[in-house]
Amino acid sequence: MCGGALIAPEYIITAAHWLNSNDENDPIDISTIEIRIGITNLNDVTHENLYSIRKLSLHHDFNPNTFKNDIALIRLDRTVIQSNTIQMLCLPRFTSYVYPSVNTTLIAIGWGHTIDPLINPNSLLPTHLQQTLLPVLPIFNNLCFEQEIDSPDQQFCAGYANGLSDTCQADSGSPLMLFTEQHWELVGIVSYGIGCAQINLPGVYTRVSAYLDWINDRIRY
Repeated sequence: MCGGALIAPEYIITAAHWLNSNDENDPIDISTIEIRIGITNLNDVTHENLYSIRKLSLHHDFNPNTFKNDIALIRLDRTVIQSNTIQMLCLPRFTSYVYPSVNTTLIAIGWGHTIDPLINPNSLLPTHLQQTLLPVLPIFNNLCFEQEIDSPDQQFCAGYANGLSDTCQADSGSPLMLFTEQHWELVGIVSYGIGCAQINLPGVYTRVSAYLDWINDRIRY
């Protein structure tokens, strides 16, 4: 369905849109959502890898039309123990509306489609965790090439004009990461795009550095 990033022993950060219910009379049932942590192959899941949701916090100003404030926190049913296969991602150290910088190369990981399902309806989800390199793109007049972006302070684009690589369906909520000063930082959250790896239509990501206060206000240790 989507991805996420472990940022504290009981907390995962992800995108709000896949957890959002537009029908107040039919809210999403969090008891049906199964979270898998500490694997790179979906065939290797054991009971120890499975977690459920204790509490869900969607940003109160999430806009399903523009995807502004596309961020959510999941509190897990139990504490995650770090190991060789499970590590937490650091948050950016300061609130900023211009971080990550343009032309910075980031790494995206996720379980989404490797072929655009709009182009090939037979596209299957991979069983192995995928990763790709994506450069941060400049925004001019709310455009990244031909991709519209509503709120550059809270959103940014990453990808290639020629559609070389991209995130795709089922990558929503997955992390965009930067290795800096000997640690990995969560700088972006997969939010939306038009198709996958389309020419002049890069993906759009939630700018994590714009939400540090919102995140820290909701994490309880």
